[in-house]
Amino acid sequence: MKHWLNWLINGSYPYKKRWWLVGGRFILSLWITIIALCGIVIAGIYVVDPASFSDPKPDTECQTVEYNGEVIDTCEYLYP
Repeated sequence: MKHWLNWLINGSYPYKKRWWLVGGRFILSLWITIIALCGIVIAGIYVVDPASFSDPKPDTECQTVEYNGEVIDTCEYLYP
């Protein structure tokens, strides 16, 4: 924490002429922290349930029907 504050302030205090540098460094460090935490959460979700990151397979409820004396498989018409 002390190292981060030293980097953040960098020898100047917010009331001096380089206050915008301190604010910019704070926003940058906050942004990097949020991105790192989101990455850790997404990686944790992937490790727990990797199937949630893939497209679901279509339901294949095929039937064989008779039409005009011919047997037709409905899967041929439902899925290319």
